[in-house]
Amino acid sequence: MANPLWMYKVTLQGSTPKNKTSLNFVLEYDDATTPMTHTEALGAADQIRGALATVTDAFIARESLDFLISADNQLPAGNIDVMDEAAVIVYLNDPTGNLPKYHTVRIPAPDASVFLADGETVDIGDAALIQYVQQLSQHAFVSDNEQINTTSQNGIASGHKRSRAKSYR
Repeated sequence: MANPLWMYKVTLQGSTPKNKTSLNFVLEYDDATTPMTHTEALGAADQIRGALATVTDAFIARESLDFLISADNQLPAGNIDVMDEAAVIVYLNDPTGNLPKYHTVRIPAPDASVFLADGETVDIGDAALIQYVQQLSQHAFVSDNEQINTTSQNGIASGHKRSRAKSYR
């Protein structure tokens, strides 16, 4: 991908709760060398939304505008299944002081190194996992806009391997 792209996603709601569909649009640059600014991308998304609203009876339930930094359509080697995941239980900062409070951080298709020798229990001392949890703590809110508390055990209480149900809709 030569330049970063803006992606506009619209979710349309039909007359029943499960009657939803999404449309994804890659927003175009004015020219091939100058990336679209955030303001320009918002304007383009607004124009698409306005035009879409005039041609659909569906309710526009959700919109998002994402700055796509990279995209890779390659498939990983081997048998990688994103439904297999490490469920990492982390401590949260609780504004009321009623600790402990927990949140589950999901890691789809986890590397084998995040587990102990049994292959099922998360290794809470794994350096790469600790780094990931610390980055989440510093840069993201989880669970009701709370942050991970890394003062105890690097923020990791425990974890285990699990597999989510697959849906082939």
